[in-house]
Amino acid sequence: MSSNGFTFKQFHIEQGSCAMKVGTDSVLLGAWSALPETGRILDIGCGTGILSLMAAQRTACNITAVEIEADAAAQARININASKWSNRIDVVCADIKNYSATESYDAIICNPPYFQDSLAAPLASRAVARQGVNLSFNSLLQAAARLLSQDGEMFVVLPFDALQPFLKTAAINGLHQHDLCCVSTAPGKQPKRVLLSLQRSCTPSLPTALVMGSPAQIELTSEFYCFGR
Repeated sequence: MSSNGFTFKQFHIEQGSCAMKVGTDSVLLGAWSALPETGRILDIGCGTGILSLMAAQRTACNITAVEIEADAAAQARININASKWSNRIDVVCADIKNYSATESYDAIICNPPYFQDSLAAPLASRAVARQGVNLSFNSLLQAAARLLSQDGEMFVVLPFDALQPFLKTAAINGLHQHDLCCVSTAPGKQPKRVLLSLQRSCTPSLPTALVMGSPAQIELTSEFYCFGR
C-alpha cells in the first residue's frame, strides 16, 4: 500500500498527514466485523477514516469517527468528504476519554494502540497513534463501556500476545469475548493478530482462524480490494 494513498473499490484514502498509514489490520477488521445494518457506529481513533468508510460501504448506519490527533482528523475529513457516504459520517477531533454522546452506539470499531510497554516512537504523532501514550487499553475499554449500548458490540484487532491482557481489562469494564478470529501468515504458524468482538453479556463462540493469502482471506476482503494489489 502506498504511503501517499490507496484506492479501494469504492473509495480512496489519502494518508500523507497521518502518522499511521493504511494497513492490513484495519482492512481485515473492517471486513470481518459483524456490524449492524442500521443504527449508530463509533470509530475510536479513526486515523485516515478507513474503518468508518468501510463501515459506511457495508451498512446504512450513521457513523461518528473520533480522532485525537488534529492532522489525522483533518485527513479523515478530506477522505470522507470525497466519498459518497459523507452525509453519514461525522469526524470529531477529541480525546475519547472526554468524548460524550447524546445516544449510545450499537457498535464500536477500533484498531487500538499497540506496544503499550515499549519505548516511545521517535515521532510524537506516531507514538500517540501506535503506542497508547494517551490511550491505554483500560482507558479505551472504559470509554467503550460508557458509550456502547446495552446490546451493542465492540470490534478490535490486536497483536496475538495482547489478547489475554486485553480480555482481562475488558472483563473489569464489563465487556466479554464474543467472536474471536486468529490471523496467521501461514498454516500452522502462531497467529500474529486476533480479530475480537466484545459484548456486555454473552457466551463466547468457537474461535476461528484465518491465514493471510488464503482463499478465505481473499473472499473476506473482496468487497474492498483485489488481492495482490
